[in-house]
This record gives sequence, structure tokens and C-alpha cells, in this order.
Amino acid sequence: MNQFSRDIRSRSSGLPLRRGVMVLKFTGSGGGYFRIWLVNQLLTLLTLGLYYPWAKVRTLRYFLEKTKLSGHAFGFHGKGYSVCAGNALAAAIMLLAFAGAEASTAGFLLGCLLLALVGPMLVRASWCYRMRSTSWRGVRFHFSGTVRDAYSSVLPVLLPLLLLSMFGAADGASGATAPAVPPALVVDVAEVAEVAEVAEVAEVAEVADWPLLVVLLWASLLPYFYWRLQSYQFNHLCFGEETSQLRVSVAHFYVFGAILYLLALLMLLSFGAMPYLMRLLQQAQQGAAATHWLALAVVLAALLPVLALATFLSYVQAQRQNTLWGNLRSAHIRLSSQLACRQVLGMRLRNWLFTLLTLGLYSPFAAVAMYRLQVAAIRVETNCDFVSLVDSYGELDHGGSFAVAGEFLGLDLGL
Repeated sequence: MNQFSRDIRSRSSGLPLRRGVMVLKFTGSGGGYFRIWLVNQLLTLLTLGLYYPWAKVRTLRYFLEKTKLSGHAFGFHGKGYSVCAGNALAAAIMLLAFAGAEASTAGFLLGCLLLALVGPMLVRASWCYRMRSTSWRGVRFHFSGTVRDAYSSVLPVLLPLLLLSMFGAADGASGATAPAVPPALVVDVAEVAEVAEVAEVAEVAEVADWPLLVVLLWASLLPYFYWRLQSYQFNHLCFGEETSQLRVSVAHFYVFGAILYLLALLMLLSFGAMPYLMRLLQQAQQGAAATHWLALAVVLAALLPVLALATFLSYVQAQRQNTLWGNLRSAHIRLSSQLACRQVLGMRLRNWLFTLLTLGLYSPFAAVAMYRLQVAAIRVETNCDFVSLVDSYGELDHGGSFAVAGEFLGLDLGL
């Protein structure tokens, strides 16, 4: 790196200067993606799902190659066979875990242990593959997170779920192995059973409290775990000599989580209100206004849960992009995102309506419209001539033989 680049890097920790804005734009169309989508659906159906990895690669390649930064398109170099091999490996591990669960309680516990041991590596492999398969101006992205950091970030999310599964397995085993009382002894032990009933109920309640405590503890720590997981991912995204930094505190994730829990509660209440509205509908079938009450109750019963679900999903999508992609920094690049929840909500409701009216044929147009909205909300600022700086990188190899093996055994978990 030349002295000018070193000086820029030393002064740009907070990016006080703004040399310019790099325009990020999506140039694809619904009609262009519709042809790819239709072929993908037909071939996946005809091959009973075997074509899915190739369909996913074609979809990713279309969206990335139609996304341009400063007039230069991104590239995707993933191969269908590599994604197929990686997914087959992940599926084999999952099948082993579930097969052990079906065999016995001990097998289930071993399956949970296998998932705990392999899960972090699978997550890291997915991010490595996605980054390594993406390029801009001939320079590939890469992921620099270590295996040790993957375990420290992913395991806290998995362990509570594994504990709950173990509690369920233990309860099922105790219920399955409980000795049955012969009918002839029912009368003889009736008094003993009545005396022991209180102690038995107390013991069951004490055991049942443990899964509830685990759930409550996990829910309270989930924003922190999610912050750790996303920090691990977004602090190790690399491009050439640029390494990203996610500048957002865990307190932001707790605020995000609190609003998310509130929206989830309102969504559940809206679904729970459906029987009440239907009961009002039955009571309103008398009198002259029965037809009006009937129409109002039907509309409310149908629209309230849909609107609640759409609001929940739109808030998650908008805040996740604004929180993560909107707080990324590197030595020469600063990203910001201003994706409004109301815009996402309007787009989602329109997409759902048109997809329903066209029996699913509007799905590719909906995907393109939502992606274009997300891309348009991202602003990329640079404090130098970044295009010339990237050209000076040339072809950098940050993976060696591991990167080649990663391209052969691609694993894409959609994370």
C-alpha cells in the first residue's frame, strides 16, 4: 500500500471526511427474474427438489450481477454442485442427529451433542462460502472469523435449546419407563396412591419449572446472544484490505428486542381475537343490521391477523437492515441505511395481495420490488478514490487451499 493510502487509513477511523457517495443501484426487473424463477420452479419440481442448489445459485447470481456500485456490478462465483455437496453434508449431520433421537434417549442426547459440536462450524462455513463467492471489480470478498470465535458466538444460542430438548427427552423417558399398575392391585394401593398424590404433584411441578426457567432466561439473554452472533459476522467481512466493523451497542439490540416482543404479543392477541369476532358474528345474525355486522366481523377477522403479521415482519426486516448494514464501517467506507418500516409494510401488503390474486405468479416481481427498496435505502460513503484503491489491490488470495476447498464444498445456510 502506498503512503497516501496509509495516511488515509490512519486518519479515517471515524471517517471525518467525505470524499463522495458511491451510488448503489439495482438494475434488475421483475420480467427478467420471472424467466429465471419459472425455469427454477419447473426444474426443481421435475427433479423432485434435486435442482434446488442450482436454482439458488442462479437466483443469487442474477440479483448480485444486477446490483451495481459506482456503475460496476457485483459478481457471484458459486457453483451448483458445490452448494449441493455442502447441503448434503449438513443434511447428513441432521439426519444422524434425528436418527439418534428416534433410537433412544441416549441417542437423542448424542445427537444434540453432535449439533452443538458441528453447528458453529456450519454457520462459519456458510458465511465463508457466501463471501468467497462474491466479488466486485475482480476482487473477492472473504470472511476472517475464526473457529474459536464461532463457538463462542453460536454456542450460547444453541445451548438453551439443547437443554430444553434434553428436558423433553428426560420427561419422555421417565413417562415411557413408568411401570404400569396391574388392575388387580388398584384397590390395594388406592390409599397409598392418595397419600402420595400431593408429594408426586409437587415433584412434577418442581421438575416442570426448570424448562420454564430456561425459556425465560434464554428470552432475556436472546438480544445479547444475537448481538454477539451478528458482531461475529459483521466484524469479519473483508474486501481486499478493508475489514468491516459493526458499531452498534448491545443496548440497541435490547431496545429492538423489547419492541419485537411487544409486536409479537400484539400479533398473538390479534390471532386470539378471531374466535371472539366470530362469536360476535354469530350473535349479530338477528335483526336488520345482521348483514352489516356480518360483513364487518368477517373483514376484521380476516384483516387484523394479516396486518399484525405484516407489521411484525416489516419491522424486523427494516430494523435489522438499519441496525446491521447501517452501522458498518471500514478504513475507507461508511454505510448507512434508512429503510422505513412503513415503506416495507406497504410493499409487503401489496406483494401479498398481488401474489394471492395471481396464484403465486407475482412472486418474482414481489422479490425484485422488495430487493430494490432495500438497496435504495443504503448509502455508501467513501473518503478516498475507492475505485482506484480497489484496482491497486489486484487479485488478492485470502484463503489458499482452504478457500479452494470451500468453493468445492460450498455451504449456504441463508444466514
